[in-house]
Amino acid sequence: MEQVVKKARVNETGSAAKWSRSSKKSKDRPYRDDRDEKQAPVKDSMAFRQFYLHQNIVSSQEEFDALLATFQTPLPTTFRVSDISSFKSQILRRMHRYSNFEEVLTDGSVSHVSGPAPLSWYPGQLAFAFTTPRHELRKSPVLNEFHKFLVRETELGRVFRQEAVSMLPPLLLDVQPHHCVLDMCAAPGSKTAQLLEALHANDANGPPTGVVVANDLDTKRAYLLVHQTRRIKSPALIVTTQRAEHFPFLSFPSPDPTSGAPQPDQPFRFDRVLCDVPCSGDGTLRKCVELWRQWHPNMAWGLHRLQLPILIRGLQLLKPGGLLVYSTCALNPLENEAVVAAALHHFSGSVELVETGDMLPGFIRRPGMTSWQVQDLGKESVWYSSFDEVPLKRRKKLKSTCFPPAVGSPVGESLRRCMRIYPHLQNTGGFFVALLRKTSEAPISDSPLNQVLWPSRPSKMSIDGVAQTQPEQQQQEQQQEQEQEQ
Repeated sequence: MEQVVKKARVNETGSAAKWSRSSKKSKDRPYRDDRDEKQAPVKDSMAFRQFYLHQNIVSSQEEFDALLATFQTPLPTTFRVSDISSFKSQILRRMHRYSNFEEVLTDGSVSHVSGPAPLSWYPGQLAFAFTTPRHELRKSPVLNEFHKFLVRETELGRVFRQEAVSMLPPLLLDVQPHHCVLDMCAAPGSKTAQLLEALHANDANGPPTGVVVANDLDTKRAYLLVHQTRRIKSPALIVTTQRAEHFPFLSFPSPDPTSGAPQPDQPFRFDRVLCDVPCSGDGTLRKCVELWRQWHPNMAWGLHRLQLPILIRGLQLLKPGGLLVYSTCALNPLENEAVVAAALHHFSGSVELVETGDMLPGFIRRPGMTSWQVQDLGKESVWYSSFDEVPLKRRKKLKSTCFPPAVGSPVGESLRRCMRIYPHLQNTGGFFVALLRKTSEAPISDSPLNQVLWPSRPSKMSIDGVAQTQPEQQQQEQQQEQEQEQ
């Protein structure tokens, strides 16, 4: 034992502290065993602060402080009652009974307890927010009973646990029973369930004639999607596992409406498309606390190259007159407005952003950003306002689609129609939503943008976006290398 104590004295910075109680000089060195102590997660990031302060995502320093302070608080529990449940009215009465009351807690104190409060902006006030922390649930017999009630109703498919901002995209799509809907990145299935409920909204007049195609690349997540949606018991659901950016174009034969003679296969297009794409997720910092540690500005670069082709494929699969929602749970403009602006440029007039200011009354949102900068974290941090400022040697990493449109351009001004949701506005998570309408059919072709986004294609791209032959590109690459050496 003496040998162990001597070793412990030598290495006091390591595991020695747990042996110091056995030392004869323990009075000089107080014992502290912190093996079972849980360190509180760090809810701050200097990189996060500096990046978004530089981007001016809010109007003032005071508002940014409020946003950051809200990000450091727990996210309220939110859920919604199924609009197609035959027990909807009974569940709502039960919710209102739990809304506000006084009771004697288990510790003998009398407390005024705030139960679930309806979200005023959700149609029919079928969605609720619940801010009471878990440790209070154990003290309150009534709330403990309410928690069990929620678990039971969720298992029966009458109540769905879902974050408040996640409920927005299906509401904006305005799905009707005859619509064919594509959910491109559907798992875990909360939004898909909303789409299915909208499809079955008029079941009293007969089953829907439309369908929801829910797609997710990950097979395991697709099984989770099936588990989440099977409680609705809808025959109008198809689940697929395709890469969203390569979702296949469908076609089917159709007879001539007058003669009945067979016609060539007609391309199939969807009435509604939901693109809730993979993102950096910094809007979820209130519930995913580990993201504070992992957050880095460069996360958006690779995601931008994935998000844009998904949005473009979604718009290609949309029929003229149809609506598409593009959404992320991120705040970074490279994942939001930059993607939308690049898609609008790509379709050059056949797609437009829809004004959403009069939709969802009571919901507080901020307009989309029309200007931002791109940070290049190479050997040193450099900010660029336009692609023209980027050195040639960095243009392989920084793409032109990451930068804002020209000041005053129609595309740039229309970005104000996007929706930015910040946590401090209505005690929610962070979110971004854009509602787009396809005004006319656009030809599917190998444009320069396609070749930038899908580098696996055989043709190559020059820096200015003009297609080149292989010898021309090799000549330019050699010229660039010589310039770099000089």
